[in-house]
Amino acid sequence: MDCGTVGTLERTGQPGYPRRVRIEAALPTLIAVVAALLVGLCSANAAPQQLYGKGIHIQYTVTATIETPRGPHSGTSSVDRTIYVSNTGRLFERAVWSTRGARGVSDNSPGATTNKAGEARGMSFRGNELVAHIAYLSGAGRMTIHFDPTFSTCDGELVFGAEPGKAMSRRAIGGSGTFQFRSLQPSRITCSVTAGNPLQ
Repeated sequence: MDCGTVGTLERTGQPGYPRRVRIEAALPTLIAVVAALLVGLCSANAAPQQLYGKGIHIQYTVTATIETPRGPHSGTSSVDRTIYVSNTGRLFERAVWSTRGARGVSDNSPGATTNKAGEARGMSFRGNELVAHIAYLSGAGRMTIHFDPTFSTCDGELVFGAEPGKAMSRRAIGGSGTFQFRSLQPSRITCSVTAGNPLQ
């Protein structure tokens, strides 16, 4: 099983600018992907030694259109993810998101299988790539960070998907109810590598 292969991703929008994505049937369901992450079928590869003692800073925005009783509503979230690769190759992550009226922080320790909201997650290296998954109530997201051969520069992409015929949905902030996405439009990812521990 290829841990990074969720399925055949069909994208719309400008080339190189991931937008709405539908997951086709390379795996039976997204549940199978999440289960693989949680039970270890997708074993994490060791972090490259070139990144030991360094930080990876990732930024992007996501514009979401959700269904409401009054009709569709759109808003944009800014996301700042900082990953520290320890001197022993362990991955520590802090994810900060913000919108016009709210801000949230999730600190994820090495090997964490859920985030602060209780959503299943996973993160591992595959050669020159760092791949991170997250599972929602329905649907999932995948971030792939690509490094140059010396691991001194990086870029990446973010895609979202759902099972054919199903809408993506997620728990509301604070766990009070759920909301359904009509669309999710991620921006381009900006990424940089820095020396030292940026989480201190």
